[in-house]
Amino acid sequence: MIVVRTVDPQQDGTARFLTGLLGGLGVAGTPVVGVEQTNARLSAIPAYASRGLSTVDDVDQPVGLFALALLLTGTVHGQYGVKDTASSGVLPSVEPLTVVPR
Repeated sequence: MIVVRTVDPQQDGTARFLTGLLGGLGVAGTPVVGVEQTNARLSAIPAYASRGLSTVDDVDQPVGLFALALLLTGTVHGQYGVKDTASSGVLPSVEPLTVVPR
């Protein structure tokens, strides 16, 4: 599942509802990734990460789309991208495949 915030941060009851919703998604067992574009005016990445979601802060870039695809597999978790909030790096590590000749 991909979560994108398209409005300014919410207040009061709406904020409490969204906090509960995101927190529930973060522990549900399905890969959930909070994303934003590199030039986002107000970052939602800290809010996503604090609720247990993986994040991508440069989803408008090819490398960000690749990070998103890797995170949606559910085999990795973390905060990826190019901003200071990308504590896990630009991309998740990818294990090379071993090809067995026939």
